[in-house]
Amino acid sequence: MEIGITGIVIFLLLVGIGIPIALSLLLVSTGGLLYLVGLSQTLAVTAPTFYHYISKYEFSVIPMFILMGNLGFYSGLFEDVFDVARKWFGRLPAGLAVSVVTAQVLFGACSGSSVAACVVIGKTAYPSMKKAGYPDELSTGVIAGSGDLSMLIPPSITMCIYGLLVDQPIDRLLIGGILPGLLTAAIYSAILIIWTGRKVPKDPTQFSLREKVLALRHLWVVGVIIIAIMGGIYEGVCTATEAGAFGAFAVFVLCLVTRRLSWDMIWQSVRSTIITSGMIFIIIIAAVLFARFLTLSGFSRGITEWTKDLGASPIVLFTIIVGIYFFLGCFVGSTGMMVMTLPTLYPVAMAAGFDPIWFGIEVVMLCECAVQTPPVGVNLYATQSIAPDVPLSTIMRGVFPFVLRDIAIIWIIYFIPQIATFLPNLMFK
Repeated sequence: MEIGITGIVIFLLLVGIGIPIALSLLLVSTGGLLYLVGLSQTLAVTAPTFYHYISKYEFSVIPMFILMGNLGFYSGLFEDVFDVARKWFGRLPAGLAVSVVTAQVLFGACSGSSVAACVVIGKTAYPSMKKAGYPDELSTGVIAGSGDLSMLIPPSITMCIYGLLVDQPIDRLLIGGILPGLLTAAIYSAILIIWTGRKVPKDPTQFSLREKVLALRHLWVVGVIIIAIMGGIYEGVCTATEAGAFGAFAVFVLCLVTRRLSWDMIWQSVRSTIITSGMIFIIIIAAVLFARFLTLSGFSRGITEWTKDLGASPIVLFTIIVGIYFFLGCFVGSTGMMVMTLPTLYPVAMAAGFDPIWFGIEVVMLCECAVQTPPVGVNLYATQSIAPDVPLSTIMRGVFPFVLRDIAIIWIIYFIPQIATFLPNLMFK
């Protein structure tokens, strides 16, 4: 176990001095395996591990969901989502902010990328809120803060990565994210209406009922994608892996039908998908090798037994896990956090009797906070890209209330785990 602890400390030091997570994992795990089992056994373990995980059919769901989101992003297929939400909710107290949250939910059903959500929705929403007199702190805060809904609302790339890392069914995880995602959006909206509604002006533009109804025609794209992905999974027409390919094909056809297809758009989408998928796969492979090292060193078994002997209650254990993720979230992105922690924390959580689907939802929600917290909070920088005149410190202040709300929702789901497990248990008996 001491060797495993030494390896983790060295890994944290390497990450701390700026070495990429994947390279740090590979260096530590390879060095640890060489020390534990020698060169021949290390090579015997490493090569098959790399091939086995690269060639797994289930892994194709990640590039397919990424391609789906990129096609919609680069084609501009989802740009009308905020305008629809604004026409229906803009006249509520803090209506434009509520419209952003609604638009993020709709966009999340079409793309699993929180960065894309901030950029696509923000490009339309920020000018509207600025024109209406919203303070920059609120307008940028709600864009960055609600962008993380794309990590919960299926199809969620983060959820897929969790499922592949711990070998849990992705379809159950995706379905499990629906109620927590809707609950999060409802709490965001309610707090905006109650606490912020009197502090900001109403949307100066009024829309007739006819205009509102006509605006719904822009949501047919969202409806088609939801039916293609979630409908296919629920009805048993396709698995979660096949649904990724089905969803990407559906978005491709929608781009073709709406005449948004071009060779340049296809090239940008494919290129971005290859780069993003390659980064994720390298990190996952390195994490698998790191998990092998921790197992052979006796660390994983030792920490599980130590937790049992400690006799900590589930709530204390969960509090420790939340603290670990919040600390790492200040320095590491969502994928990096999962590959660093799950080889150790997942067995501990299972030994404590936690439901794997519920635990996955909670981990993803903790990862949501990571994309909002500096200095590596990618949503902060994505939002600043559409509001370059707003200081990053202002965006951070605007996001902070959303982080607090996420913490509250994490504990709500802890005490009412059925929010995460009800739909998976209902649909997959």
